[in-house]
Amino acid sequence: QRRVTWGYIHGSRESCVGVWSINMSMQTSQAERRFLEDGIAQGLRNDGRGRLDCRPITVETGVIPQANGSARVKIGETDLLVGVKLELGQPEINRPEYGVVKIAVDCSPSVSPEFGGRGADELNTELARVLERVLSNPAAVDLKGLCVIPGKSCWIVYVDILILDSGGNLLDAAALGSRAALYNTTIPKITIIDTESGDKEIELDDDPDSALRFNMENIPLCVTLSKIGARHIFDPTVEEELCTSARLTVAVSRKGKILGVQKSGDGAIDVSALPELLQSARKIGLHMLQVLEATLENEQRAPPGLKRPKLGFFA
Repeated sequence: QRRVTWGYIHGSRESCVGVWSINMSMQTSQAERRFLEDGIAQGLRNDGRGRLDCRPITVETGVIPQANGSARVKIGETDLLVGVKLELGQPEINRPEYGVVKIAVDCSPSVSPEFGGRGADELNTELARVLERVLSNPAAVDLKGLCVIPGKSCWIVYVDILILDSGGNLLDAAALGSRAALYNTTIPKITIIDTESGDKEIELDDDPDSALRFNMENIPLCVTLSKIGARHIFDPTVEEELCTSARLTVAVSRKGKILGVQKSGDGAIDVSALPELLQSARKIGLHMLQVLEATLENEQRAPPGLKRPKLGFFA
């Protein structure tokens, strides 16, 4: 079990998903909204952060021994658990040479009143849909590397996300947790044997020392910019999500490539502002990926049982 705590501040230049966790029964008064918007316009948020400051982030891997990979992520009050399980199955008909990634999200109504009624089901579906779109992109995940026998057998990667607590910015937290869990994932070694009948048999090696690491080359993080008033912020709290008019979610790989963009919310985003917003999201994503990968690699190299100090800006 490995834990690392870190955070991110990207200076004062402007630049995650917004109301993914908000039920319409939760509202802010006009005075509260005005106070929050005025503070953001001046570069100071209610909790003392600047517009692009992130809350403390804690990442802990290897938390579910029965899973092929797992991670627990906390961003402020947001807390979630991610487990990865691998199974051999058939590839999709229209993608015979690719493996399959399936995402499931569970936001229990017992976590928070905002998940009551149909709100939880709708949130689960929306988060899973966005994340599956990101992780089913061959440019993001080495899906060909998950194929065993084209058209017949492949690895199916099940990523299950359990929301333990909601404090805002669920989509970015879920994407970060998924990436950390995949980093922790091992794939059993496979040997393909040709039989006398001409068929192929698959033999799995259950030796953990021979297992392969998941290819993390292009798996992105999601960076969501939330528009409040005329400004955009990173890592919103629940209160800030209530005041968000529009959101721009950007999937950024560690090479700095933008692998996907999605706009959501009823408000408008000025087209002329898009280049700056995309550049800001790219810088944020790159820095977060660099810090995350460096700390996870350090933890991976640590001897078993060694208690390492927490690392990062907010340690």
